[in-house]
Amino acid sequence: MAVIAKRIAGGQVMRLINEFRATRTGAAYVTRMEIGASGVAASLGLNAVVRRRILGGTKAHAWARHHVEEIGNLPHFLPGLWATEVGLARASSSVNR
Repeated sequence: MAVIAKRIAGGQVMRLINEFRATRTGAAYVTRMEIGASGVAASLGLNAVVRRRILGGTKAHAWARHHVEEIGNLPHFLPGLWATEVGLARASSSVNR
């Protein structure tokens, strides 16, 4: 799991969570983005301001498109890269025995 967070004045206002999960047929990649904070300040309007600043206007659509394009490319190179890395790890561990 990889987590990217943005804090303003000590409070977390954005969190992006990327996680790979094993499935019966391979793997699933799950991304969750949380924008906003909790508490009184958030309910008094802070979240509306934060959401507009982080992904306001066309930014949300552009980010979603970028993410789909980026993650959509994983099946084209990740299996081969994984096989190479695992093979290298196995080869080096057998040499070190």
